[in-house]
Amino acid sequence: MNYISLSELKDELINFFRAKSILPVLGSGFTVGECAENGLVPSGSLMKEHMLRAIMNSEKINDDDFALLKVAPFSEVCSIYESDEFVSAEKRRLYYQDNFTNVTLSDAKKEFLNVGWEYIYTLNIDDAIENNSSFSSVIVSNRIVYENAFRKGTIIKLHGDVKDVILYQDSDCKVFSQKEYALSINKNASLLAKLENDFRNQNIIFIGCSLIDEFDLLSISSVPLNQKNDSRVKKIFCTDKKPGVLYEAKLKGFNITDIVVVDDYEDLYRHIYWAWRESQKIQEDELQDFCGIPTKRLSATEENSDYFYFGKRLFNRQKNIITYPYYFVTRKIIKEVVAFLKTSSMILIEGNSLSGKSYFLFGIYDNIKDREVYLFDGSARIRQASFDSLLKKKIHYFYLILVR
Repeated sequence: MNYISLSELKDELINFFRAKSILPVLGSGFTVGECAENGLVPSGSLMKEHMLRAIMNSEKINDDDFALLKVAPFSEVCSIYESDEFVSAEKRRLYYQDNFTNVTLSDAKKEFLNVGWEYIYTLNIDDAIENNSSFSSVIVSNRIVYENAFRKGTIIKLHGDVKDVILYQDSDCKVFSQKEYALSINKNASLLAKLENDFRNQNIIFIGCSLIDEFDLLSISSVPLNQKNDSRVKKIFCTDKKPGVLYEAKLKGFNITDIVVVDDYEDLYRHIYWAWRESQKIQEDELQDFCGIPTKRLSATEENSDYFYFGKRLFNRQKNIITYPYYFVTRKIIKEVVAFLKTSSMILIEGNSLSGKSYFLFGIYDNIKDREVYLFDGSARIRQASFDSLLKKKIHYFYLILVR
C-alpha cells in the first residue's frame, strides 16, 4: 500500500475519468451528520446507541444481558432492535423516516456527486444522493436485476433504500441485522456479482467506509476481495485519520493499493470535482489522443456479428472508443502477460495474420487500469517530437509491447 497526497490523487483521477475506469463506494461517513427530515443522519456508532436505548426502554432485558449487548457488533444489536418484542415496527419506521429521509448535502458534496460517475455504489439507505444530484434511478438490494439495468446515473444501494423500508410492509431490501445479512447472501446475488466484477476490473475509491465496521461491510464482505486480481486496478481508501499498524493489516486484506489521508473531507470532494473538470477539457497535446481511451462492452442483445464475421476493428479512432464484443474474453495468456509486466518492460508479440494479435493487444489494454496507458495500434501516427515527449514523461512503469 502507498500513501498518496491529494494532488497525486487528483492527477490519477484525471486519467481515470478520461478512461471511464473509476467508481465510488460511499459509506456512512459520506452522509453522517447531515440534516434529515427531523434529525441528523447517524453514524453506525450513533445508530447503535439509539438502538440500545430503545431496547433498554422496552424493559424486557436485564442489566447483565444489556451489558453483553453493549459490546456486541452492530448487526447483533440490530437483530434485537428489529424484533417487535423489543421495539415496535412503527417506532422503527418513524426513526428511519426522521433520520434518513429528505437529506440535504453541502455544495462540495453535490459537486462531487455530479461528476462523470457511470454509477455510484452506496452502503447507505438514506436518500441523500437522489435528492442532491442528477442520479435518479435506484437499484435496491435483494432483488434480481436485469443485466442492462446498470446505466449511467444509477445508484446501487447495497444495504437497501429508506423509501422502500418506510412505505412497504413487506420490504426486505434493508441489510442491517445478522438475519438480513445472512439472507442477503443469496437474495442479493445479482448485485454482489456486479460488485465483484467491478472490483476486479475497475479502479475503486472508498469514501466514508471504515472497511472494518460491520455497518459498512455487511454487503461487500462476501465479495472475495482478498483473491489475487488479474487486472491492474487500484483500490483507493480515503480517510481523515492515518491508519495504525493493525488497521493497515486489515486494509491489505481488501487489496487496498493507495491510502489518502485528508484533513477535511470537503477538500477531498473539491479535489475530485476539480479532477473531473480537468478531465473534460479539450486535449491539445497530441499524445492525449492515445491515452485514456474509453471502452464499451456490447451485450448479447446488441449487434456483434460484424466483429465476428467481418473482423470489424475494435478501435474506432474517429469516435475515439474501443468496443469489445459480447464474446470477447480475457484469455489466460493475457493474464500471464499482465503479471509478467510487473518485472519486465518489453514484450514482443508475434503471430500470423488473423491469429488474434490485435485482440491480444486490446485485451492487455483492458486489463491495465491503475495508470496511464498509451495505445498505438497499426493505424497510429505521431510526430517524432511527441514520441520524444512520451519518453521524457515521469512514468513509474513503462511497457513497450511490439506486435508484428
